[in-house]
Amino acid sequence: MPVRDAESHNKLNLITQQLSDNLGSFELIKSKNFIDIPTISVVMSVYNGGRYLGDSVASILKQTYKNFEVIIINDGSTDESLDILTEYLKKDNRIAIINQQNSGLSNSLNRGIELSRSNLIARMDADDIAEPTRLEEQVNFIDQNPQVVVLGTAFLLFGGNIESKIVTMPATNKTIRKNLPFRFCLCHPTVMFRRKTIVDAGGYQGTGPCQDLELWLRLSRNKTLQFTNLEKPLLKYRIHQDQIKGGRNAYKAAAYYLLKEALKQQSISLFFGSILAVFKNYFRAYK
Repeated sequence: MPVRDAESHNKLNLITQQLSDNLGSFELIKSKNFIDIPTISVVMSVYNGGRYLGDSVASILKQTYKNFEVIIINDGSTDESLDILTEYLKKDNRIAIINQQNSGLSNSLNRGIELSRSNLIARMDADDIAEPTRLEEQVNFIDQNPQVVVLGTAFLLFGGNIESKIVTMPATNKTIRKNLPFRFCLCHPTVMFRRKTIVDAGGYQGTGPCQDLELWLRLSRNKTLQFTNLEKPLLKYRIHQDQIKGGRNAYKAAAYYLLKEALKQQSISLFFGSILAVFKNYFRAYK
């Protein structure tokens, strides 16, 4: 089993409790022959996502890279999500289900990371589809580049009423850091990161939308940490009505996190980024 840092483990457990005093108990469901020594922990949270959940889980189980565990947090779903997950668990010993009351995405991800047993965490959303070589290509790159702590990829945008298109991200650490205050630089469900780095930074602390941006901004304080994006699209990112409704406050949240971090880092670019997000929120509201 990978060596786990006890202090980091306790730190994330404490952070999870601090984020929500009402997190409550949970039930861990896994097979008796649950995978022993995974190299990667895929962490996914679902709340009433049964419509697309099967496709998402299936895309992970069909990866060309095989040595991973899938930790799926059922965050108080009232639809068929738990039934779907249970059926997959019966067929594959790499799946573990965390069944809990609804606690929000940040708390759910922190719990999944806390219970993970690998040094590498791959994020996945319950409505997206991973390309078959996603994990293999990411783990190969991150193993060969130890300075990289967060690795995203380009992605294919599809679904809804839009025409499918490939979306590329800034590729290098320099371009990601330069553009982070002003644009979408890391697509959360494409990301693979080093567990210890995220734990040491305090885990996810944002609430509502843009909790990933809040984390990237905190990580950016440490100039030795490197971000990278692979230019190859390794995820199909689904657009649907529920997601659109949930994203209406994204610019407002981004403005808050950027301003907060601008004050912390005394950064002009982060300050102007927060102003830009306010204008984007305004024009979106009256579009």
